[in-house]
Amino acid sequence: MRITMLIDSLGFGGAQRQLANLAAELKKRGHEVTFVCYRKDDFYRSILDQAGIVPIFAEHKNLIFRALKIRKIIGKSMPDIVISFMDAPNFYASLASFGKKWRLIIGERICNSSRFTSRKGKLLKRVMAKRADAICCNSQSAADLWKKYFPETKDKLCTIYNIVEFPKTEMKPKIDGKTRFLVAARYEKEKNLSGVINGISSLSDEEKEKIELHWFGKANVESGPDSELEKAKKSVEKLGLTKQIFLHPATDRIHDEMAKADFVSLFSFMEGLPNAILEGMALKKPIVMSKVSDYAVLVNEENGFLCDPSDPEDIAVALRNALDTTPEQREKMGQRSCEKLLSVCSKDVIVDKWQELIMLTF
Repeated sequence: MRITMLIDSLGFGGAQRQLANLAAELKKRGHEVTFVCYRKDDFYRSILDQAGIVPIFAEHKNLIFRALKIRKIIGKSMPDIVISFMDAPNFYASLASFGKKWRLIIGERICNSSRFTSRKGKLLKRVMAKRADAICCNSQSAADLWKKYFPETKDKLCTIYNIVEFPKTEMKPKIDGKTRFLVAARYEKEKNLSGVINGISSLSDEEKEKIELHWFGKANVESGPDSELEKAKKSVEKLGLTKQIFLHPATDRIHDEMAKADFVSLFSFMEGLPNAILEGMALKKPIVMSKVSDYAVLVNEENGFLCDPSDPEDIAVALRNALDTTPEQREKMGQRSCEKLLSVCSKDVIVDKWQELIMLTF
């Protein structure tokens, strides 16, 4: 089957990584895959290179001409199915679908009600709701938003979790009296770095001596002195937390960094299905996570600690509970993380579900 896939770029981000991985897996299963982006960023280009897929770029600064260019490229690929991820690519794919015979599957990757209630969001989602033949959400929470705001899409909806690799790495946590937490997330407000900083600040001096939090991420659209990253750096310095909080750039070796951590963590206000948490679970790590997305499926007292992202004191409680665990307890919790993940997110299970969805949509 000829499948064309559309996303904004191959830049650092969960949706970009997921679509690139899905493209590679579908090609392995014999499909003819065309991959289209409209911004050049090659952070995950290697995934496509290894699969023998050469991305096509539909770059144009003018949004109308960009939409026309995307439509033309999709038309030339003569697809049976088009799969797009994220709101803007989903909208472009929906526009391109007018007058075409191919079928459209859009991927909902974010669980955020404002995407459905704002003036712009309502317009985008309304077009998608009418043009999409299937809407594939990566969390049940996201599917519930579609049902709430566009009930007419209920028969188009399905939920398929993300593909999760089970990486091999020789890295291990240090045993030196420190407990290391890792966060892999962009430096943007919704990821709640300020809440984490305030939570760690409220720990006792003794607890602060035991904790290190390593945040790996890419600055998002904002840059300069008012960006989330720069504000966080100033806050860390002002609160005297330079020995507790370390802010790193994004890395393509995040699995090695995760393996060196004691806990993999996420403190976001909103998420689709959180890739970093799934990857941490694949590495047999216990989890500290905010109550977002399908958290109830992923984390309970057997494999981690949950917190309210809007309450720094509750974040501090979760971190404190994690600090109080022994290495033996962490090992058992990490094993349980892996067992939970295998039941919902193994690669073969996820790709089988996508294959089934593609055939049903076609």
